[in-house]
Amino acid sequence: MFKVSRRVDYGLRLLIALASEPNMGPQATAVLAEKLDIPLAFLHQIGRSLIQAGFLKASPGPGGGLRLNRSPDTISLRQVLEVLEGPIRLNNSPDASEESETELPSSTQPIWDEIQNQLVNHLDRIYIHGLAKPGTNGSSGILSFSEFSTQSKPIAA
Repeated sequence: MFKVSRRVDYGLRLLIALASEPNMGPQATAVLAEKLDIPLAFLHQIGRSLIQAGFLKASPGPGGGLRLNRSPDTISLRQVLEVLEGPIRLNNSPDASEESETELPSSTQPIWDEIQNQLVNHLDRIYIHGLAKPGTNGSSGILSFSEFSTQSKPIAA
């Protein structure tokens, strides 16, 4: 089952909150944890991963905290997912280096590969700035999946 983990959800909340700050300055982790309803220790773990990926920067001391290290219009949802959970895989693709009893028959593999490619391409088009700064009409600025799929090639039958 494809499922968004709590780690990804919290990481995304954290990035959106930091991108939503008008001055983009450092935010205390304790304040962020309370504001976003994320356990502080878990926020620190997620923050560490996002710092290692170059998305965040930590400033120690009074007035310090976490802040974005990159522009929110350069951080895609795909990048966040992969930093926090690893490569996006809908199924176990056949790979010569690994054997698995749960691999799907090769006749269905092209279908799953195409769906995965469309999902990954869609996630590449969603940026933190679009999630943090909703449009004036109330939309998030995200290309809907139906809009995206009309711009993509259909899955071959």
